[in-house]
Amino acid sequence: SVWEDFRLAHTNTTEAPDDFIFASVSAAVGAVIGRKAWVWYARKLYPNFYFCIVGQTARSRKTTGAEKATDLLSRVDPNVLVYHGLASAEGFIQILCPFWEKEEAEFDELIQVGKLKAEDAPARYRAAKAQLAEKTAEFEGFRMLGQIGEFSSLLKKAAKESSQGLTEMLINAYDNPPKLDNPTRTSPLSASRPSVSILTT
Repeated sequence: SVWEDFRLAHTNTTEAPDDFIFASVSAAVGAVIGRKAWVWYARKLYPNFYFCIVGQTARSRKTTGAEKATDLLSRVDPNVLVYHGLASAEGFIQILCPFWEKEEAEFDELIQVGKLKAEDAPARYRAAKAQLAEKTAEFEGFRMLGQIGEFSSLLKKAAKESSQGLTEMLINAYDNPPKLDNPTRTSPLSASRPSVSILTT
């Protein structure tokens, strides 16, 4: 299996326990698959995972294990959005929202005239273009891996008044709803068909 192959490939390269490697690879694989595969368990159950790697600071190599996921993704599927921090419910949904037509047109023009390389464009732009290149009939939604350095920092942010709703939004995202909404009066946002995996330590 991919898990066993990956473990054997990294046996002599890290002191991180096999459990950490398993969590890291599982999060990466789930992010790559997104909504393309599911099993029926009273409803559609998708392979997105929320992992929290627990161990002694510095000695257990938690971060080393977690970094295996982003390294794997960069090689296998660079169109998965990887973010290393979440500050608010609004910011979280913004990551998963497609570009407005005006935004997309601006990047198209910059690339066309040679002022910006396609590989240097924002990850959301590149991921959306990749779907168009595959001629997908329906927008599949963005796939995202949130790699949070310290779980305690996420809890602290979620407790702040300015981050109100972040915890609830992450819980809702885990169930892969048809869409995620942030119906504020000033800047309402809606992300269609998101697929979110979380890996934290």
